[in-house]
Amino acid sequence: MFTRRDHLNTHIRTVHKKQARYSCPYCKYCTDLKRDLARHVAVHTGDMQYKCSHCDYAAVQKQPLTRHVYSNHTNKTVKCTYRKCTVKCSTVSELHEHIRQEHPQQKYRCDVCPMSFDSQGHLNNHKLIHSNTKNFQCTYCDKCFTRSGNLSNHLLTHTGVRDHKCGVCGSEFTQKAHLTRHLRIHTGV
Repeated sequence: MFTRRDHLNTHIRTVHKKQARYSCPYCKYCTDLKRDLARHVAVHTGDMQYKCSHCDYAAVQKQPLTRHVYSNHTNKTVKCTYRKCTVKCSTVSELHEHIRQEHPQQKYRCDVCPMSFDSQGHLNNHKLIHSNTKNFQCTYCDKCFTRSGNLSNHLLTHTGVRDHKCGVCGSEFTQKAHLTRHLRIHTGV
């Protein structure tokens, strides 16, 4: 239902009659909004008006730039997984570069991803995430897991034990990771 007559007319013209005021000179795209056409034409012309202030990345529209900045330049941290290494990186690609440069002596490399380890046992444990081998089954339901720790976390959903409480609103969670995710509601991050 439309509250204004001009909105109804636009709907009829663009959806039912397949007509629009503006059309792309490069393809069959049509729209009633001039700004939408300008944004669309930029895809063809390569007019990258949204530029990252941190690197050389540029985009035609604002949304891909916003995603890029969040993924590559925000203050989230990715910890190095090597024993006794305390390095935290802001992006996964930065972490991979750190591992390549700072841990080249690691003998046991994963053949699926860039991770490497100082022992065969650690590599074997890591490789479970790439395989479909799930040897740990829940006694309450049919779910199976690659690691016993994951099964232990899952069992908390059946037992009802909620040891992780939000200090802001009092919500309780079975896992610390769920509380951490919940806290984003309060912090806006």
